[in-house]
Amino acid sequence: MTEQPDDQRLWDALVAAEWEHAHRRAEFYQQARSRTDVITAALAGSSADQSTALRFLAVLPDDVPAVLDRLIELSLSHRWSLEARQAIAPAWRAGRLPDLPERCWPDCRTPTTTSTGAWPNSCCTCRPPPNCTNW
Repeated sequence: MTEQPDDQRLWDALVAAEWEHAHRRAEFYQQARSRTDVITAALAGSSADQSTALRFLAVLPDDVPAVLDRLIELSLSHRWSLEARQAIAPAWRAGRLPDLPERCWPDCRTPTTTSTGAWPNSCCTCRPPPNCTNW
């Protein structure tokens, strides 16, 4: 029975930390004067900076178009592929990245395939262009 109050205390601390995290994210989003510059630097910075930037962009994707080239690079890496794709996806779904397919597949009519004939590991959040006959 004594474990329950400790568990609740731990849970309450976690809820408070999540609220604080959301508050700080909103504060940075609303008040940072050079948000894109900070995010650009973070995506080239330490693992902690990169992780924070990727999670930030997944929730608030307004800056994704400005850092898209770096996000595509990270989407092809082993370390950050999922997180980078999760950062790209909301901006893609919102229609903010009309040139994403061309950036992922510059020449869709002659795609480079792997030895198995499958598409190489590419930006999975995008679809091939509508005129692509090789998909």
